[in-house]
Amino acid sequence: MTAAASKLDAPYVWGAEGPDAFDCSGLIQWAYGRAGIRLPRVTHQQFASGPQVPFAQIRPGDLIFWRLDPTNPGYISHAAIYWGDGKMIQAPRTGDVVKIVPVHTRNLAGVVRVAGAD
Repeated sequence: MTAAASKLDAPYVWGAEGPDAFDCSGLIQWAYGRAGIRLPRVTHQQFASGPQVPFAQIRPGDLIFWRLDPTNPGYISHAAIYWGDGKMIQAPRTGDVVKIVPVHTRNLAGVVRVAGAD
């Protein structure tokens, strides 16, 4: 999470993998890569990269996923890293920047625990 936090205010750019701009899954892959943890590049593959845990058991470093595309409701379309204290770090959308915000659960797809992220 330290690596992700070092990129606060970096711009969101769709498809960007860092180190100067990111999309949501690019930020996750880049940050975990700094910790020596290899993750797939895109959200739906990251969603399948570890065990799902109940939202009630979320802990810092877990990945949070959403289904936000009304035209494809089964598709995982956004991801963030749980920061703790009800907050997450994310690269949200075009025109925005990497930031820490409160977690929202609307259209929540699930929470994934990343092996080695403890």
